[in-house]
Amino acid sequence: MGTSASHPSPSTINWHAVARGYERDDIPVERIAQELWRAAQSEPNANWSALLSSPIIATCFDIAVHGDDPVTAVRSATREIVRTRQSSIAADIAKHAVLRSVGATNRAETFVGTLFSEASNYLVSRDLSSYVGPTFRNQTVAQAIQFKKELSGRVAEVVRQAAPVPSTRDPQAWQAYVHRVAVELAGRT
Repeated sequence: MGTSASHPSPSTINWHAVARGYERDDIPVERIAQELWRAAQSEPNANWSALLSSPIIATCFDIAVHGDDPVTAVRSATREIVRTRQSSIAADIAKHAVLRSVGATNRAETFVGTLFSEASNYLVSRDLSSYVGPTFRNQTVAQAIQFKKELSGRVAEVVRQAAPVPSTRDPQAWQAYVHRVAVELAGRT
């Protein structure tokens, strides 16, 4: 017997707008990405802009930019998350971004692109499986996987164009950067 549980998005107006994009194929991926990030920033118990702008994520960013190798960098990030008691799904996503960044040509851009894309994937994964079938935009699992890739690609594109990546792990600079990116993702320029 498994012990995993499904935690769908809250039943709010903002998340219903996202679900419409999962239902209808006439809604562009760009618009779904905007609605996703509007909803993500309006969650009553987990504002994703706030989660991704937390000091531990800034620390993970610094580790990603300055780490020697992927294994050591992930260990450092894990150690900091435990030491500061800031464990969260956002911190787990940041550790994944650290792993993908160390060794990349542009570590800072790889980190932020991965951070926001993986956060988007997590948010989409909470609900998308309920919207796969003959009456939905994605009629097969393969189509749903492709849809997530398109959505993730759109998020990465917006992140690349949004704002210059900070050159420091200063929590205030990081927080301002994440806020700017989240505003761009939500289409509120």
